[in-house]
Amino acid sequence: MGQAKIRLWRILINTAIASAVVPNMSRVKVYRRAGITIGNDVRVCSGVWIDTKRLTVGSKSFINHDCRISNLAHVTIGERVSLASRVMITTEGHTMVDPERRAGPIVASPVFIGDGTWIGAGAFILPGVTIGPGCIIAAGAVVIKDCKPHSLYAGVPAQWKKDLQMDSD
Repeated sequence: MGQAKIRLWRILINTAIASAVVPNMSRVKVYRRAGITIGNDVRVCSGVWIDTKRLTVGSKSFINHDCRISNLAHVTIGERVSLASRVMITTEGHTMVDPERRAGPIVASPVFIGDGTWIGAGAFILPGVTIGPGCIIAAGAVVIKDCKPHSLYAGVPAQWKKDLQMDSD
């Protein structure tokens, strides 16, 4: 994507369409037309920032206010996933180089969030992470490695705390 297209994307998607005055249904329609894959009955609140169209959001998922999805690689958000406010997902980082400048070239790895997962407010999901279905990621957690299904993770860095009940009895 050229610089002019990137600027246009950011103005349209992350400013105009992310505005609180735009209804959810209209926001989702524009996202689909921009090339983002979005399932049915998805709610995306105002203030959400999405860097590129490399995003899939499953049906009945919810993305709360002020989330940031920095997606040079693909981000997949499963069905019935809830992202609380200010969740950050990034697919990119830098290679480490010499002492003169430690941040080398950008590298990107996809992120996958399984069905039914709940990500707490202010959590940060780093590149290359797979979060299994049915997980809870606690508020403020920094997820640096894969999370096994139906488990609670919390802390910096996020650590397994316990397995979660698999059925709703």
